[in-house]
Amino acid sequence: MKKLALLALAMVISACGSAPTPEPTPTLWVCTHDEYLSLIDPITRAWDDAVAVANATPSMALSGPIAALQDLARQMEDLDVGPCADVHQRLVDYERHTIDAYLAFMAGGYDTAWGRAMSEGSIALAEWMTGLNALGQQSTASPTQGQ
Repeated sequence: MKKLALLALAMVISACGSAPTPEPTPTLWVCTHDEYLSLIDPITRAWDDAVAVANATPSMALSGPIAALQDLARQMEDLDVGPCADVHQRLVDYERHTIDAYLAFMAGGYDTAWGRAMSEGSIALAEWMTGLNALGQQSTASPTQGQ
């Protein structure tokens, strides 16, 4: 009878499988200036090239360059930047406003829609640069600064 009880116990234990593996503790990701720039660099380099092409394109032929800019803006928007999301959103806003300006220009030249998009884009770019500079100051700050 003891052997039967031990056999039954062994079968129950083996049926339960091994003990669950504890979940790994997530690593805290802090947004740093250099890390953020390394994440966005490939897209920003392609963006700069696409803007140069769009700037050299007559308004009637802007549909191709605008499509390229829209694709790059989507890539930038979809990029996982973790804790850099607040700063990153301003860059995404700048790119969207730039595209809006090209669309307005293609539709009829310089008008209020074009001017508004350019103005909003300039503001978003300035805010992004301010946030980026703040990231740079955080990464170079000593542990006692800001306390």
